[in-house]
Amino acid sequence: NLLKSFCKIVQADFALGEQFISSIPNKKISCPMTVLYNESDTPFCDVSKWQYTNLYPVKFYEYKGTHFFLFEQIESIVSLINSILISNL
Repeated sequence: NLLKSFCKIVQADFALGEQFISSIPNKKISCPMTVLYNESDTPFCDVSKWQYTNLYPVKFYEYKGTHFFLFEQIESIVSLINSILISNL
C-alpha cells in the first residue's frame, strides 16, 4: 500500500509538470530559471525540456537522494538559492 501511495504521488508530479509545459506551447518564460532535480527520480533528458520553455539559458543542478531530495539536501539547496539571489542583486 505504501508503494502504491508513493507511486501515485510521483505520477501526480509528472502529470503536473506535463500539464504546465503543454499549457504554454507558444509562449516562453523570459527570466532566468534554475532547475533542481534528481537523476534517479527524473532523468536529465526529461528535466532538460524546461529549456524549451525559456528564452534564457536554464541552469540545472543535480542532487542525489530520493524523490524528496529537497528535504534531504536542505542546507546545500538553501546555499544555492542564496548564491543565485545574491548574484542577481
